[in-house]
Amino acid sequence: MSSIVKNTKGLLGVTVFVLGLWAFVVVTYAAQVKQDSGQMRRLLPMTQTSCSSSSSSSTSTSGGEK
Repeated sequence: MSSIVKNTKGLLGVTVFVLGLWAFVVVTYAAQVKQDSGQMRRLLPMTQTSCSSSSSSSTSTSGGEK
């Protein structure tokens, strides 16, 4: 009986450790995603501007081929 109790306590300890580690990873990942999304919002207008300038340059290229 005593070995069953020791195994159960050991398994419970491992389970608590794994769940704690999983919670830490999830919280850290969520904080990183939130930080990255804030930076993406700042960079988004620059990306849209470069797209419009690249489309105008492709228009001039197609005009040069005619």
